Amino acid sequence: MNRIINLTGKPVVMVDHHHKVPAVFPVSGIQLWQDQDVHDVEAINGEGKPATYMQVTMSPMRGLPKPSEDTKYIVTARIASAARKASRSTDDMLITEAEVRSPDGEHIGWGQRLEL
Repeated sequence: MNRIINLTGKPVVMVDHHHKVPAVFPVSGIQLWQDQDVHDVEAINGEGKPATYMQVTMSPMRGLPKPSEDTKYIVTARIASAARKASRSTDDMLITEAEVRSPDGEHIGWGQRLEL
């Protein structure tokens, strides 16, 4: 059986097809971080006029555990993207991607259908 570690920074609640909660994955406490460099870029906009845009460059993700046998990591799409850029496999990652809303339309989290 796989051990599942939540790296999203927020608790992840599993909900089954009957709207029951069979599991909650608490925040792991593992700290992931990226530095960002923000600078202005001069360009021509769609109307052919000069424009200034902000460009953000992210550093490699730090703190991401190395793959471990029988361990899966719940991550955001941003974390998975940073892992791919660093040539790290994402085979051990369960990626959250779909927005989940309450019946009132309130954002309550992110989800994905997973077969565990």
